[in-house]
Amino acid sequence: MEELFQTNTTKGQTLIEVVVALGASVAIIAAITVSVLAALGNIQFSKFQNLAQFYAEGVETMRRIRDTDWTVYSTYLGTPGTVAYFCLAKGQTIPTARSGGTCNINIDLGENGKFIREIQVVKDSPECRPVITPPAPDSVKGTKIYVNVGWFDSKCSSATVPCHNVTLVSCLSDAQLIPTP
Repeated sequence: MEELFQTNTTKGQTLIEVVVALGASVAIIAAITVSVLAALGNIQFSKFQNLAQFYAEGVETMRRIRDTDWTVYSTYLGTPGTVAYFCLAKGQTIPTARSGGTCNINIDLGENGKFIREIQVVKDSPECRPVITPPAPDSVKGTKIYVNVGWFDSKCSSATVPCHNVTLVSCLSDAQLIPTP
């Protein structure tokens, strides 16, 4: 008879267990969502960084100009020791002088990114002296080329100044190449 009149005290505990389990499930799903969103952001950053490195081909453009037309190349050199700035748009083979303080967006891939490509040329850079034996005199210097490609994403606070950059630096000799007969 005692068994008939006993009260069941586990009903309240079962409800608490369900609420705790549901809360734990929501926390786990939220953590997974945050992880997936962070991974997607990293993928987008890597994609833009790879594209920026691809578009940093300005060094090769300057090398090609130097090797094929010294007269045109020498117009990019400017005054020794100073920096000359140029913009190089997508599909353009000849850099143009930068007007104003910076280059505008010159590579617009729509959803795949907006990039600004700029070339800086430093004539007679002491850091670009040729390494030869016997050593070159101090008067022999090379040209230092910086190619900077910046891009925009949702983290950028400005629509005109990129918040991410890739910079490639190279030295080109200033020796005019003269083909042998």
